Amino acid sequence: MPVELPLIEQQMDEIDAQLKGAETDLNWSSDVLEYINKTYEMIKDMEQRLQQAKDNVTKMNGIMETWAESPLFVRKVETKVLGLLSLNDRKDRVKTRYDMITKNGEEIHQLIQQNAGFFKVNVR
Repeated sequence: MPVELPLIEQQMDEIDAQLKGAETDLNWSSDVLEYINKTYEMIKDMEQRLQQAKDNVTKMNGIMETWAESPLFVRKVETKVLGLLSLNDRKDRVKTRYDMITKNGEEIHQLIQQNAGFFKVNVR
């Protein structure tokens, strides 16, 4: 994606420089196997880091989707009582949801830190 390019641009430039060497320096008497292995490792490393970062984004989306699975407040079952929402246990519900989001937020933060490592960037 275009937004990912700045994150991997340096590694792409390194790979391009490596491939440029094949155009100018390699011939049949060169150590082609060593060149191929080095190029393969560079590409494999970047692909694995990108895939792990995308997997982490998928995990983050899954974590956040759990927040929307159940409403914070539910409708009252008995309709003769005033009000549409059951607010009797609202403090407990809010505390439970807040604790869950706080815990999930820590997991998301760890995944973001991992992604920063995959892209070799510093985050505060």
